[in-house]
Amino acid sequence: MADQANTPAPQNRASHVRSFAKDVAAASGKKPKDANMTPVVAPPPVEPTPAPVVEPKPTPAPPVKIVSAAPILPGAEVPGTTPLPPLPPTPIPPAPPKDDEVRAAVLARLRARAAGEPVPTASPVAPPPPIPLSKPATPPRPAPIHTYKSDFAEHIDDKNASVFSVLAAEKDSGVKAPEALAAQKKDRTKFIVGGMLILLGLFGLYAAYRWSQDLSVIPTEQAVPSLVFADARTEITGTGNELMRNLANAATPDLDPGSVLITYITTATTTEKSDIIRFPQPGGVLVRALELPAPSILLRNIEDVSTVGVVRTEQDAHAFFVLRVSSFERTFAGMLEWEVDMVGDLAILYPAYPVDPVVAPTTGTTTPAEVIPPPRFVDDVVASRDVRALRDYRERTILLYGYRDKETLIIARDEAAFAELVSRLTATAAP
Repeated sequence: MADQANTPAPQNRASHVRSFAKDVAAASGKKPKDANMTPVVAPPPVEPTPAPVVEPKPTPAPPVKIVSAAPILPGAEVPGTTPLPPLPPTPIPPAPPKDDEVRAAVLARLRARAAGEPVPTASPVAPPPPIPLSKPATPPRPAPIHTYKSDFAEHIDDKNASVFSVLAAEKDSGVKAPEALAAQKKDRTKFIVGGMLILLGLFGLYAAYRWSQDLSVIPTEQAVPSLVFADARTEITGTGNELMRNLANAATPDLDPGSVLITYITTATTTEKSDIIRFPQPGGVLVRALELPAPSILLRNIEDVSTVGVVRTEQDAHAFFVLRVSSFERTFAGMLEWEVDMVGDLAILYPAYPVDPVVAPTTGTTTPAEVIPPPRFVDDVVASRDVRALRDYRERTILLYGYRDKETLIIARDEAAFAELVSRLTATAAP
């Protein structure tokens, strides 16, 4: 019993637990929030079981190579070496405040506020030293592109030089600007083209001179214009009735059946050397040279682009006219007017057939030719064209005329000659 009396009563361990909240409450005179809470009794500490101690085996130290017996002191020089520069002093950052110091400062401010005393200012806490950040490496910039224009402008801005001085310096250095090279190329091209044109002009002048001096190299017959395809060409001369007889005589029996001969007249010119050169003329000029007594309304509308010649059929050969007219109505009216005198005006080219004597059945005597009816014009169709045919008492065609189209008038001996000329005009006009 005595031992129990002397044994001190067990104290509550929770009352000796000190916390930051209790200290704040004690300093401010307020009841802590956890005063009514049941204290938590910490369990008794468990003593750890000591681990068995294992003695480490001694490790032999590596051999130390002594370079020199002389002690190396700071600032001392070692023979045979370069002295190193002294290292800069490293700044020691201030140590951050401890938790106890921060707690003591907070409690002092609370006590001063509870007592109505001025609150002491908290000592500024030194911020931690800034952590140096490494600046990211900047990629190298590409070198600027240098052009002739930029270098030219920089040279003028830096040295305050004029354009003429820069160009003069370039010329002295032997380096030519790209613009100058391009200009030289253009000038060279122009020079070459100009030279070629001059050569072509000289060649053309020489060819014209040779042509004017010697026209025999170009056959005259090949230069005769014609509206129809021709098998042969021949020149006739004269004017009026003489030219008419020469045109009739061109219808020789040497022509093959179905062939066409083109006739033409020429005009003469004299060169500087007194040489006479003859040029063939188109058929319209030949028609005017014939001096036909046709109505003027017909002659005025005949163009130079016409053809006069000879066509041979199975029976015989006679002259023909393929006339290019400018008016169908006027030329047709002129041909109708000319029908009265056409048989006499063209008698040399289209002679009448011989008259057969008529024997009387009662007396046995012949009738004079005066009683035979004269030729007359009748309408007919030849080669799908409307024609006007001059026929005698035996219905033989002395001549006929018609239009292939409204621009082409054909005068021929008979139906076979007209059909041959229409066929050749169609073949010539075909592409």
